[in-house]
Amino acid sequence: MQRSWTGTPGRVTATCRSERITLDAAVPADGYVVDIEGRGPEALEVEFHRSGGDTDTKVRGTCRAGEPRFTVEQD
Repeated sequence: MQRSWTGTPGRVTATCRSERITLDAAVPADGYVVDIEGRGPEALEVEFHRSGGDTDTKVRGTCRAGEPRFTVEQD
């Protein structure tokens, strides 16, 4: 199953096959850059950084019951 998280800094799309997650896309919004820290298969981690600023958003994804679930931390 494919699912996306969308927030001010951008969008993360992932697919779960059983309990394995795969990063499909990480798209930053205008004014943000993206760093991909992990693409799976146990978990994915994407960080969005505001260009010229100190705002960071970390999106972590795992599979639960075959569906992507996202948690978000902001600094």
